[in-house]
Amino acid sequence: MRRVTASLALAASLLAFTACGDTLDDAGVEEQILDELRASGSPVTAVTCPDGVAVDAGATFTCTGSTNDGTWTLEVTQTDDAGALTFRVVGTS
Repeated sequence: MRRVTASLALAASLLAFTACGDTLDDAGVEEQILDELRASGSPVTAVTCPDGVAVDAGATFTCTGSTNDGTWTLEVTQTDDAGALTFRVVGTS
């Protein structure tokens, strides 16, 4: 089993832009999560989130962070209906 680093405790806030007022800008979300992870020293090299996520305060969705050794599962929560988000690492593989 791979050793889990302190980075798994990472939780961050970020603001995503909405497109057409009803879906999140998936590319913007991916970029902002990747920036937050890199700033924390994470080995994640890319983040992939689903397309067309509806803006919905309290809703959650899952993104994947890629590393040279595997992937991280990221749980993203929409904190309001204006595109504000938080995320946390919930697993690695």
